[in-house]
Amino acid sequence: PEKMKFYIGYDVKTKTMDLDTFATERVVQDMKSGGRQQTMAILNNLTARAYSYFSMDEDEQAKGYMLLAQRAYERYNRRKVGNEEDRVLLPPFDHIHNKGLNSALKFFGQKHPLKAANLRQRIGLKDGEEAKFNALPDAINPFKKNKPNKK
Repeated sequence: PEKMKFYIGYDVKTKTMDLDTFATERVVQDMKSGGRQQTMAILNNLTARAYSYFSMDEDEQAKGYMLLAQRAYERYNRRKVGNEEDRVLLPPFDHIHNKGLNSALKFFGQKHPLKAANLRQRIGLKDGEEAKFNALPDAINPFKKNKPNKK
């Protein structure tokens, strides 16, 4: 518990830790120690995991993983902009997102066809169609607020 005081997000007044900040910081630390290739693998896995939860109707878990992937991506690129490391910036997030989603669909298609079918149906992809989103689909977007239905 004493080591927690040294983490970003620790509030010395309340002696508490902001969970979002802690989780993001842990992922960013893993990304720092592994380089660009490991960073891409981490982001791909976070995206695939988000869609795994989404395929099981665990929307809040899915959005949490997507939010973590997005924040980690932004923190990584923010750290690299404007210095000699600028050449290792990551590709746009929608490219990483699509790659993670397509790898999840491929894996589910081989191992869990019902999960793959449910995921495709939930995000509006036809069987065999590759994901090519320019932004996060509304259903999985943690930044989009759901508006209550008006009757």
